[in-house]
Amino acid sequence: MTLHTIYHSIAQAVVLGIIQGTTEYLPVSSGAHLLLAERWMFPTACPQAFDGVNTLLQFGSVWVVFLFYRKQIGKIFAGLMGRSREGLRLFSNLLCAFFPTAVAGHLGGFYIREHCENLNFIASALAVGGAYIFAVVRFCQPRQRLTSLSWRQSFFIGVLQSIALFPGVSRSLMTISAGLWMGLTMADAVEFSFLLGAGTIGAATLYQFIVNGMLLDAGWGPVSLASGIISAFIASAAAMKFSTKRFSMGLLSTFAWYRITLALLIFNRYSGSGI
Repeated sequence: MTLHTIYHSIAQAVVLGIIQGTTEYLPVSSGAHLLLAERWMFPTACPQAFDGVNTLLQFGSVWVVFLFYRKQIGKIFAGLMGRSREGLRLFSNLLCAFFPTAVAGHLGGFYIREHCENLNFIASALAVGGAYIFAVVRFCQPRQRLTSLSWRQSFFIGVLQSIALFPGVSRSLMTISAGLWMGLTMADAVEFSFLLGAGTIGAATLYQFIVNGMLLDAGWGPVSLASGIISAFIASAAAMKFSTKRFSMGLLSTFAWYRITLALLIFNRYSGSGI
């Protein structure tokens, strides 16, 4: 591999890491944006070729949750050691929400990767998700705190998170909106979404590493992957700082218009191509 090729692959990994980190905790679908970027940078590659790399880039986003929500995570560990009832309750709720996604990913993940990772499907998911956000903004009435969330409500949040296995849907959108449907305030819905995301993404990364092992870095190399993960971490930190301070129903509406606009651009550019 020449020096030029090494620098080129590092630059590509950094770009993908920034895209992953910026979009992971926003309701716009990081998967859709990564696929668009990969289609632009690697037009001849199949989408499935990047599954492992994309999962590792998500790993950079996981650690941001530990940075921003270290107090809540400390409560969880205290709860597991029998020193915090609130922490144990939060852990139980997160486990209930994680379970449906784990089952759905195991049963349907392969089919989704094989049949749904194309731009026509993603554009449709972006548009439908935009319309869905308008319904959330119109009908949700936040009124309760995270401490009153039940395991049944948590399970429902996990069911909606499972829908985000389809590319273009957005895990953050489904979990935040599910929390709002359950009556959580925006701040608490965002908090639960991000904590759940750390567990879900972390488990997906571990699974990919166990199943695929060294195949994850095929064609990239450790330096490029490390560069992508670090850039994903930095971008995720910036996006999460923005999200935790600015998330509101009005901002959700802005993301709805963004999703619909992006969907129209994709349809206009790739309509009928089948890719």
